[in-house]
Amino acid sequence: NKELRTRIQIAELKAENAELKLRELERELVALKASELELQLSGVATGSTFAPPGDQVSEKPAASIVASTTGLFPAGGRGAKGKGRGKSNMCWDYRRGKCKNGLSCRWEHVEE
Repeated sequence: NKELRTRIQIAELKAENAELKLRELERELVALKASELELQLSGVATGSTFAPPGDQVSEKPAASIVASTTGLFPAGGRGAKGKGRGKSNMCWDYRRGKCKNGLSCRWEHVEE
């Protein structure tokens, strides 16, 4: 019985460690995608694509473009819009029942 509890604790620690590593890798991936996009927007060749300077102009910083396309921000902006709601940190995907980020989601998953 004691051995079983010890094994369960070890498994839980391994799972927690794996989750932390996954979050770190996801953050690194977003940073790399942002860097890649910045290079593409500045006209530096990346792989087989090349964009001459000035061809692709964006008013958004590359990091926010990547973040908005990778699920770091709720779809449509940074909070609920509408009459009387004000700004909200509620995850829009969670509200629709479609958030796949789980614990790594930077937005709240609790109704206000």
